[in-house]
Amino acid sequence: MEDIFDTASSAPDAFESMTDTKPRSTFTPKKENYWDKLDIEPVDIDVNKFKRKGKSFVIYVHPENDMPEDVYKKFVMIAKVAMENGYTFRHTGNKDNALHNEILKLEDKKVVSYLPWIKFNPNVSNPILVNPLGYKIAIGIHKAFMRMPAAVRAIIGRDVNALLGEDATDPVDLVLTWSEGGAEALSRDVDYKKIGNTAFILQVSKKAGLHVLNLYNKDFIERFKEVLSKSAKQDQPL
Repeated sequence: MEDIFDTASSAPDAFESMTDTKPRSTFTPKKENYWDKLDIEPVDIDVNKFKRKGKSFVIYVHPENDMPEDVYKKFVMIAKVAMENGYTFRHTGNKDNALHNEILKLEDKKVVSYLPWIKFNPNVSNPILVNPLGYKIAIGIHKAFMRMPAAVRAIIGRDVNALLGEDATDPVDLVLTWSEGGAEALSRDVDYKKIGNTAFILQVSKKAGLHVLNLYNKDFIERFKEVLSKSAKQDQPL
């Protein structure tokens, strides 16, 4: 999990600050502050409403700031190749996320930033901030959601938005991960200490039918190329 408490001092202002950003889409979530909200009504993921608006990918790593150097370099290369093939990077990193910051330096990048609150990463412009729908879907999946600190709940809700789109109808095409053991789905054999906060990402991915690739696995590059090839042939999102 990101070092969220260093950036959380003004986080309750996130929803009020939404009026300071330019709208990224026609979707207009209710400007309701869910930071301290206790009575959140769960909402299920509705895959029947999915209609991708373009090819996109996200990256989730555990441990986030302690990955092997070769994994770091491979992810930067993979992000570059994906964007060259028409994919948009759904950026979720805070200002100290070295991997995400390196990807943001790439030329001709296509990026949309998803943040839990504006000051989580003041270095990006026009971000999409976590909205009530992100919270409502998250609480229906994460069993301990309401026992988490408010800042962590905001980050979890943000992850829902990044994975499914701002209005939960535009899911990401590729969920690229790295964790020891190579887990791409949850099972009894998964060591939860190794996958850490990516467990929730895998939960959402399963419910939404998202394509997950873990760079730890030896066949990652081959499968990644297959995805790009299939996408190019169809000339549309997967």
